[in-house]
Amino acid sequence: MTTHDVESGRVLSPRRRDDLLDRLVQVFLAQGFAALGVDDLALRCHCSAATLQALAPDPAYLRRAVVARYAARSADAAEQRVAAVADPQRRPGEYLAGVAAALAPASNAFFRDLERFPAGRQVYESATRRCADRVRELLQDAVRAGRVRDVQASFVADTVTVVTGRISSGALLLSTGLDDARAYAELARLVADGVSG
Repeated sequence: MTTHDVESGRVLSPRRRDDLLDRLVQVFLAQGFAALGVDDLALRCHCSAATLQALAPDPAYLRRAVVARYAARSADAAEQRVAAVADPQRRPGEYLAGVAAALAPASNAFFRDLERFPAGRQVYESATRRCADRVRELLQDAVRAGRVRDVQASFVADTVTVVTGRISSGALLLSTGLDDARAYAELARLVADGVSG
């Protein structure tokens, strides 16, 4: 399927679309996005403004699409880490470590702009809920494999749900000073320790 902008007549192949979104993710993570217009983004991506308009009809839609791309790629990266781990007991912590690694390149400017952009914030909060749900699934897999006690898994899953919500809302940053990446890294260690032995 191609992306097509009626006004410009420009058509983007799926490969070109993905490449542009990945470039935009890098720009957003490094510099934020609120102060960057379409012309600024086109310059940083080495393309024309018309090409970006073929990607998204307006700046708000473009920003949301880039945040969604980042969330999807982060989840994919976490899943790849889980797939490389044979022991079901280690998988929940590894998933969270993957999320932490995906968040590590995000600048303060990115999170500041995300906080002020409701559509992007919704994408991020939805990704956070999916993360907590995925950790819960991985914990249940560990229970079924006999590697984690059910009560232990339920407690850890509820803890993950609460903590990821506090990370997403910014409350954990305020209370601990840990940015999102560091908070997820600490949560990964907590989960790994909580289900070991």
